[in-house]
Amino acid sequence: MFDRGHLRLLLIVGTLFLVVGIMTTSVTKQFYSIILSLGVCTGIGMGFLFAPSIAIVGTYFTTKRAIASGLSAAGGGVGTSKSLKLSQLDHL
Repeated sequence: MFDRGHLRLLLIVGTLFLVVGIMTTSVTKQFYSIILSLGVCTGIGMGFLFAPSIAIVGTYFTTKRAIASGLSAAGGGVGTSKSLKLSQLDHL
């Protein structure tokens, strides 16, 4: 869908899945509903958000596209780990 120009739709749908998945996880009381809301709903939302973030790099970089795509893919993991470290500092 990204190649057809539907970037905004992908981002909106991905964000909605992600928010609904996290919100329904906070009110669940049974284990299977945690798996459904956090695993399935949030996973679908992350998939909708991750795919365009990698694909968009290829449209702007013609040389060294592989390095740019690799840095873009690694950026999500680095950002997540840094935010977790910052949240742990809050408890000190």
